[in-house]
Amino acid sequence: MGMQLLFALADNKIEVVDLGASESKRSADIVLPGHPSDVRSVAISHDDTLLLTTSQRCAKVWNVHTHACIRTLESGYGLCSAFAPGNKFALLGTKEGNIEIHELATGDLIETIDAHSDAVWSLAVHPNHKGLVTGSADKTLKVWNFQLVSDPRNAARRVLSLSLVDTISMADDVLCVCFSQDQKFIAVSLLDNTVKVYYADTMKFFLSLYGHKVRTTLAPKLPLQTPARSPGFLVARE
Repeated sequence: MGMQLLFALADNKIEVVDLGASESKRSADIVLPGHPSDVRSVAISHDDTLLLTTSQRCAKVWNVHTHACIRTLESGYGLCSAFAPGNKFALLGTKEGNIEIHELATGDLIETIDAHSDAVWSLAVHPNHKGLVTGSADKTLKVWNFQLVSDPRNAARRVLSLSLVDTISMADDVLCVCFSQDQKFIAVSLLDNTVKVYYADTMKFFLSLYGHKVRTTLAPKLPLQTPARSPGFLVARE
């Protein structure tokens, strides 16, 4: 029996090559269950049972308890992601400026929405589960409502879609958006190192936060109780 060489490739495959006395030949390709490129976002389902990850050419759904990949979704270059309320649909914001809606039960791409003219860097589902907000490199913040529409492939079925409610122009690229735990505020971090805070119900401006010398990211602050006039966010830098 001849020697075999195993090569770990950049596309997340293992290539098996048989080395013979006179010639060498590839005998097998082993595809690993992970992503073929860098993972750009992760999202946890509302019941903490599923994990959604995105990368350059696909998104993957994982069982949190067994660590098994249970679904691979062909997609654009996913930069951000979230589970829609009910955990039946996955929402992806892409480098192409689209919002993709995938049905988890079938793995089908239900709809591709031409949401922004540049990369969608962040999306956040409203805590009331009625819609979401997206932020983009096109310097806009967009507010969307969830709606159920007839499936174009099966009129008897209803699937998730989005309707645009509002568009807010920003001074620079939007890097991250985040709702406060009390649902009253939404924070927006910009490429100019500032954070803008808006009232979530009216999207009226509340305040600006300054002080970072590099780009910022956001996360809801815990515990849920926050002092009066405190938006309730943690602000982190790169």
